Amino acid sequence: MTNKTKFGLFVRPVRDLMTVSEFAKKAEDLEFDSLWSGEHLAFYTPTFDSLTLMAVCAGATKKIELGTAILLMPLRHPAWVQKSLTTLDYASGGRSILGIGIGGAYEKEFETVNVPVRERGARTDEGLELLKKLMAENNVTYNGKFYQVNDLTMEPKPIRKPHPPIHIAGNSEAALKRTVRFGDGWMPILLSLDIYKETTIMLENLAHKANRDPNTIERDMFIYISMDKSYEKALDTAKNALGNMYSQSGSALETRAIVGTPSQCLERLSSYSDLGVQHFIFHWACKPQDIPWHMDTLSADIIPKLRT
Repeated sequence: MTNKTKFGLFVRPVRDLMTVSEFAKKAEDLEFDSLWSGEHLAFYTPTFDSLTLMAVCAGATKKIELGTAILLMPLRHPAWVQKSLTTLDYASGGRSILGIGIGGAYEKEFETVNVPVRERGARTDEGLELLKKLMAENNVTYNGKFYQVNDLTMEPKPIRKPHPPIHIAGNSEAALKRTVRFGDGWMPILLSLDIYKETTIMLENLAHKANRDPNTIERDMFIYISMDKSYEKALDTAKNALGNMYSQSGSALETRAIVGTPSQCLERLSSYSDLGVQHFIFHWACKPQDIPWHMDTLSADIIPKLRT
């Protein structure tokens, strides 16, 4: 695993300001390492289909990696995930990453596709097991509780071998066990420094118990950022951007999101880097019209001082 710290951006189309293709091209020109998109079938805020959005980014770029952060695995049949992910991998020339999670924050989307929300963890584990087989093997037979296939071969296989990297979201014990069992990377969201440190220790202990080298698991941090000329302005903007979605109070946002002036944000990010974060994935707690400035500022004033 590379020791280079990587930096990614969550793709957010800004209507009348920047198309998805323009966003992707700008990110690559600024030498970011990855682009990401999340998904919900329905949610508190507007969302897009993650793999479709990444396919658009693939056509606008040449080298930047393209990931889902996150794809809701329990809502999709693993065979369709294999087909869509492989299509993205071919369209991008082998640049895809599969970030997955179990969801559950919005039960209506589970009801819509007749998936009981209480089954989301078990469905995800079974789906990942079958997905990895379908991406690497021929004549797959699988008899699970939720998914069954008989002598199935899916072609083509992904360009990345044995499959695109799989990054697992979440910081519960179940998510950490899922990471150790299936994941090439671990992608927690909105963790304070103390909680991140504690959870990393738990992940390492679980890996050792499973006879897996924890250093084979890339450490991500999916984190919201809001920068401004003063800490107070950045915090107010973050409250407005995230308050309804995550019900975060001001005190919680101060510890769980990166807010402040660029120099203050650099200091906070350096603390995460010191704890072993290898891949920062930035989502936006700023005003949509300020995203281009955030991209420029991250590229010029923050990332060069964090790369190792």
